[in-house]
Amino acid sequence: MIRYQNVTQCYQDKATFEGLTLHIEKGEFFVLVGKSGSGKTTALKMLNRLIDADSGEIYIDNKPITSYNLRKLRLDIGRNHKITRRRRHSFYGFRFRKSESFTAT
Repeated sequence: MIRYQNVTQCYQDKATFEGLTLHIEKGEFFVLVGKSGSGKTTALKMLNRLIDADSGEIYIDNKPITSYNLRKLRLDIGRNHKITRRRRHSFYGFRFRKSESFTAT
């Protein structure tokens, strides 16, 4: 399970998004859709800690992502960047390389 809990991210003192809360259960298919600049890439980069949240928490298997080994976390998460583009929206997705749960350090 992946959970974003009240996550806020700012860029140059302007919120990219505020209070992002979502739950993705194991086996669910999840896609982020939105206009350019709406924070889709930022939200995905936060999952593997390429960008840290300014506030809120992100969890994998009910453990904060900060409790995972950073290298292992990044190796175990695959990301499909801009799967396709239609009209003025981009579509994003991600997958885990392993079907097993992560191991916290």
